[in-house]
Amino acid sequence: MQTHNNESGRSLIEMLAVISIISMITIGSISGMNYGLQTFRANSAFELIENSARGAIDLFSWRRGFPTGENFGKWICENDVIPGGSTSDTCQDGYTATTTTGWGNMTMQPVDSYCFEITLAGVPSRGCSLLSNMAWRYATHGSCSAGKQDWDCDSASQTLTFFVE
Repeated sequence: MQTHNNESGRSLIEMLAVISIISMITIGSISGMNYGLQTFRANSAFELIENSARGAIDLFSWRRGFPTGENFGKWICENDVIPGGSTSDTCQDGYTATTTTGWGNMTMQPVDSYCFEITLAGVPSRGCSLLSNMAWRYATHGSCSAGKQDWDCDSASQTLTFFVE
């Protein structure tokens, strides 16, 4: 029997160990990238909602409340209240204003003369949990009709509804 003591190279076990380490690093990187992407989208949605709420409040600051008819959406669209200059801003019948975001459509419409709602469609459950931890400045405090307060994130229907007074 012949022994080969002077051979160089790697054994199959060593190569499998290297491949498994590379696979674990790749899986961790993909998970981190997905987390970062969801965090970025949540931050973008938060900023869009906050800026849209502030824009609408500033736009109607001369009134004692918000218009409840067709003028709400018309004024929102005509005065570029939704930030970012999105080309997909639309006014549906003058009552609502809609724009496309990273998760789906964002819609602004009046609830009553005391508040309006901003609805963001397509928010995944991870996005709901991220958005729930953010400090909302323009949330209502019960002035809305039917006691609507703050915001509601329904992960089943993937919808975030935010009430502003």
